[in-house]
Amino acid sequence: MVAKPALPSQVARDYRNYKGEKLRLMLETEDVREMEEFFSEAGIPFRTRVFDLEMMDYRLAGGRVHQLINRQSALFVYRGKGNKIVVCQMYPGQVTKLPAGAVRRENKGIQFYIYRVNGMTVAFWQEGAVTCVLTSDIDPEEVIQVAFAKAVKI
Repeated sequence: MVAKPALPSQVARDYRNYKGEKLRLMLETEDVREMEEFFSEAGIPFRTRVFDLEMMDYRLAGGRVHQLINRQSALFVYRGKGNKIVVCQMYPGQVTKLPAGAVRRENKGIQFYIYRVNGMTVAFWQEGAVTCVLTSDIDPEEVIQVAFAKAVKI
């Protein structure tokens, strides 16, 4: 039997596949409402929260309904200056199921579980019954600050 890849490794692979043009967006848009409507109409069973991150110099590029190991996720991409890319995924799940080895940080009462995987930073947090994760190969602290800006305590 082949072992399933751990979530941090899988979301890092999804990031590499997007950056390497092996994972395509189903909808290209900078409109956060249009992106949220797309996910709702495509059958994502939870409310997605796609934010405008212009204050951090990131613009929405678009998204897709994605298969993350054995669950469906809402995957969306932000692009920043210098072609910086941040991939966000939201899926039904619990951060308590993540593997050991995370560095934990807290911001606004929210716990973040941060992994380094093959030169990428992967930051998970919980929002109700949904797990959110940001992945990028940019400066690790910048990834964490974007996660802090996007996270909402539910």
